[in-house]
Amino acid sequence: MKTATDRKKEKLIRRYHSLCKRLGMTEDERREMLSENYGVESSKELYVEELEHLCTVLDTEANTKEWLQKEARRRVFGAVGGWLDILYGFERSNARSEKIKAIACRQTEYKDFNKIPIERLNNVSHLFSKKQKDFKRGTVVIEVELATLANLN
Repeated sequence: MKTATDRKKEKLIRRYHSLCKRLGMTEDERREMLSENYGVESSKELYVEELEHLCTVLDTEANTKEWLQKEARRRVFGAVGGWLDILYGFERSNARSEKIKAIACRQTEYKDFNKIPIERLNNVSHLFSKKQKDFKRGTVVIEVELATLANLN
């Protein structure tokens, strides 16, 4: 039977791994961090207090403004890129990323993509995500209507 401390430690280890995943850390980076800061190879070797401190530090890092800004930019790239894929087909290139930045800047009326605030980036990503969903729904409705008309003829 597990003690309360064991359950708490398991919960903290899960939180630690989810925070590392959220920060995009690889297995090697996690092991290096544990080795340098705590002198251990695995998170299972840490004490509960050390795990709590580590999770607090990682949570703080994950919630910094720079991190949130980076995540918002990624969402913009995904949403606008998805819309471009629908319109022009799949293409990966440096010119595509410049096109995505230009679209976001034009949409928000900013000259520099990196100066766009998080709120505006979120607006752009939501706009283009909704465009994709509307287009896909519209396509399904049209296909159903065409199938119905074909059956009537």
